[in-house]
Amino acid sequence: SLMMEIDYYLHLLETYNQYLAKNLLLCIRETVSTLIDNGEATSIEAKASYGDLNDPGNKLLETYNYYQMLRNFWQGYSQRAQFYVEKYLSMKRPKVNCDNYIMKFYHGLNTLDILKKKTTVIKTKMEEVRVIIAEMKVAAYHSDSNHGHMLRLLEAEWNSIEKAHDGSAVAASYEAAIAAARNSKFIHAEGLA
Repeated sequence: SLMMEIDYYLHLLETYNQYLAKNLLLCIRETVSTLIDNGEATSIEAKASYGDLNDPGNKLLETYNYYQMLRNFWQGYSQRAQFYVEKYLSMKRPKVNCDNYIMKFYHGLNTLDILKKKTTVIKTKMEEVRVIIAEMKVAAYHSDSNHGHMLRLLEAEWNSIEKAHDGSAVAASYEAAIAAARNSKFIHAEGLA
């Protein structure tokens, strides 16, 4: 099982005193455990140590915010996930890397989810989503197999707000997102769409 494989590699990292790699893998393990059963039966005593989360020089702060966002998003806590997205994106870091696009993808989904729940649409939030979709178009152009499904899902969510009156166009958008995720073999994204 996945948890057994992670535990095997944790043991190796412990044996070879690889502190940063071990902490990263512990963080991933905690996330997987949370998503499987909320840590009920799959958690272990060892926990990731993130150090001082208020220290901007903390090398694990980015990892902490990234995985907190993932846990909260997949547990359905949009606003809490949005908090961690904003913390992550506000960090001084290189702007072009895969994790950054993944964060922007979840930022767009969270923003759209929050907009759907509000009765009045906030223009600044709509503009944020437009910018994210434009950035995802660039990412999908360069690597459609990695980012195309994200773009199509963001567009489908956007259409569900903008074109709510046209059910067939919205359904076609979601079907395009599902097909793109299926073609790229991203089962979790297929289920999300």
